[in-house]
Order: sequence, then C-alpha cells, then structure tokens
Amino acid sequence: MNTRHGQELSPETFRGKVVVVNVWTFECYNCLNALPHVKALAAKYRDQDVLVVGVHTPELARERVPANVANAVARLDVTYPVALDANYAIWCAFYNEYWPSVYIAD
Repeated sequence: MNTRHGQELSPETFRGKVVVVNVWTFECYNCLNALPHVKALAAKYRDQDVLVVGVHTPELARERVPANVANAVARLDVTYPVALDANYAIWCAFYNEYWPSVYIAD
C-alpha cells in the first residue's frame, strides 16, 4: 500500500537508502502508541535518503482483511509504504517476536 502507482517495492527502491522497517498491526495498543513517532520520522526524513516501510503483520482475524488494513492506514494517516504480511513471511525473515518492532538498515 502507499506505493507509487501501486507498484511493489523492489531492491532498487532500497538501494543507497537507510531503511526503517516498522512491524505493526492496526489494533495493537503499543503499535498505535509508537505510530506517531514512526510517522514523524518518515516526515522528517522524507526528502533525504531514508525510507520508512511499514510491515502490517496481523494478530487478529479482522487484521488479515486487506480492506480493513487499507481503511486503518487511511484513518491513521500513514503515508509511507505498507507491506501486507498476512502469512508472516517478513516477520519470520526478521526473526521477529512482538509488535511493534523497528529495524534499521543501510
């Protein structure tokens, strides 16, 4: 979600950038508390070589519905790209264990 023309993010998208990955879900209290800080980071560095990417990994059944995620992203005014991770592929790739999590790579 929130990519240019609905395109998937590719390795070229990340090349030469600092990437901030925020693993979250829209009904998690702690995720919602962290969200203003992640959004502020994305806004502050938007015009620099920093790319914030949300990874929405659902905990509850209603968080697995893409339309519900899209509505939450719009309602919460999340403007940076958000990957849907309903099958936990990204979660597992990072060996993640909890919500929210933030990973930074360059």
